[in-house]
Amino acid sequence: MKSTSGDPPSSRHADKEGVTHGERNMGHTKEEYFQISSKLGLPKRCPILAKCYKAVQTKYEMGFRLGGSDISFDEFLDTKGIRGEPDDFIRPVQELSWRYSHNVLTSVSNVCPEVTLFEPDYLPFHFKQSAFKDASFYGETRSFMAEPAHYSECAEFSEYQFREVKAKKTAADKGRKRSHISKAMRFEIFQRDNFRCYYCGRHKSELPPRVHLDLDHKKPHVDGGEDSFENLVAACSDCNNGKANKVISDL
Repeated sequence: MKSTSGDPPSSRHADKEGVTHGERNMGHTKEEYFQISSKLGLPKRCPILAKCYKAVQTKYEMGFRLGGSDISFDEFLDTKGIRGEPDDFIRPVQELSWRYSHNVLTSVSNVCPEVTLFEPDYLPFHFKQSAFKDASFYGETRSFMAEPAHYSECAEFSEYQFREVKAKKTAADKGRKRSHISKAMRFEIFQRDNFRCYYCGRHKSELPPRVHLDLDHKKPHVDGGEDSFENLVAACSDCNNGKANKVISDL
């Protein structure tokens, strides 16, 4: 986590609470946030909130450390029932950064929008409750500006989605069964390919000892390749073993 010091430039516009706001970018309201979730076909709230390390860091940095509390991060984890750093936690992909002056938080970057919208108890009093990742408070004019954000824009959520897709694909691959390739079909494919390896071109009679002609999937079975006449080719065991699950374009 990064922190710097210094006062940012001024802004404009005052609200009824005496804190002024910029003309644009105040962060998403709950209604706007839920509309984005619905439009994207996602849950209303971030599904990884309970295991996102960035959410925990955001709460600690905004609500405790920069608020003047002397509680350590480990103690904060303890109060939340989190022991150490669980293996299944989504690690931060984009680093959190902070800017403050005279112990007053003036700007944040890459924070958790779920925390800033739904858990205002962790927000400094001069930060507006809304969904944002980047925000600034300008002390000279007491103005606040924030870039609206939704959890779907977080790199950590993208990482989670990648893990889920990979896990589902692995489970599906394990569940897929290879169909039986009959001897007649094997012979038809060998005959179609003139008993030559599809990759190196060697004829069956040209293969060295312990190398034999076999069948291979042009599109790998693990990627959905079928045990079909069109997807199967004659391949010597040397090329077949070297190819593994790689897709090789037609030669």
